[in-house]
Amino acid sequence: MPLLAATIARPSSTQCLPGLSVKRRCATARPIKRTLETEGLPLNDWTTALEFLILLLVNIAIGAVGFVPSVFLTPVNLDRFGLAGGSVLTFSGEIFGALAGFWLYRFGANRIPLKFREHRLFRYFSSLTSRNVFWSVLLCRLLPFMPSGLITAAAAITKIRAGWFFTASTFGKLPAVAIEIALVFGLTLWLSRPALYGLLLATIAVFAISAYWRKRRPLAFRKT
Repeated sequence: MPLLAATIARPSSTQCLPGLSVKRRCATARPIKRTLETEGLPLNDWTTALEFLILLLVNIAIGAVGFVPSVFLTPVNLDRFGLAGGSVLTFSGEIFGALAGFWLYRFGANRIPLKFREHRLFRYFSSLTSRNVFWSVLLCRLLPFMPSGLITAAAAITKIRAGWFFTASTFGKLPAVAIEIALVFGLTLWLSRPALYGLLLATIAVFAISAYWRKRRPLAFRKT
């Protein structure tokens, strides 16, 4: 307790080590790292607060679009702000992003491409009552490989209220996002930062090439 009180009272960038003289133990100590797990988000540091706000907006934007997997941004959230802050960013992006996407798709329903409207998921949601849409959204959110943006767009063209959609989407996303955070956080602890970001960039590249190939493949079939 005396050492803890002295550390709190003295604003220092180093942490003194016990068992040595005051001069030696303070000179050989490692710098204290300000992490979210130990001290919380340093809101007095405006650059950190600005970074958190930018990441929050990016997470919400990706969640609103719904066609880019959030797992690409979750490692950045956890690496920059730890388990607590990173989880807040990821959950906020998934939950509030889905609601933002719902309103965007609802107001722009007439601009949804015809090929999406002809998707069986759109036809299925269009035939449901508002109550059944609620349960369908909840069930689809629980399934790990269902396209989030497609579910949001399909629900937006129905008569379900935004509040009911928000509730179903939130409760449906919680288990999947929790599992995603647990797996990605394990990677952040196991891999070094260069290896983590290298793996992330490689995964993004594979995803982009795969998406481009799927888009080009129907054209190739039509030419043949």
